[in-house]
Amino acid sequence: MISAATGAMALVIVSLVKDHSLQYLLAATILAGLIQIVAGMIKLGGLMRFVSKSVVTGFVNALAILIFLAQLPELTNVTWHVYALTASGLAIIYLLPRITTVLPSPLVTIVVLTAITMWFGIDVRTVGVTRYATYFSHSRYPFVL
Repeated sequence: MISAATGAMALVIVSLVKDHSLQYLLAATILAGLIQIVAGMIKLGGLMRFVSKSVVTGFVNALAILIFLAQLPELTNVTWHVYALTASGLAIIYLLPRITTVLPSPLVTIVVLTAITMWFGIDVRTVGVTRYATYFSHSRYPFVL
């Protein structure tokens, strides 16, 4: 459930940063960590045995659909290179495990596609170039200690 919990947090954090700026991200992350530590100390993880497998599967599938839909706007108004890189990335992710499992296929995909874009100088949008770039350029973090 590590990736599912991370995906759920990513969906919540995007709206937090969009609505309240990046300043709240650090405080929210620390608070979530403290809540998880307390939940672990009082053994709340044991309650997961009461949640059926079909509920967990439905949650993870709905999370995957929401993440996919959130990424669709990033695939519009881009050059054909982005579609070629996307298809290449999916091919590596799904075909590499049939050849070898020595390295995780997502890691290989990131390294290979980054090398290709750098080697050929392909102009693609990156994290710092999207509409949220202004949040990361000159942000101040709240004093939480």
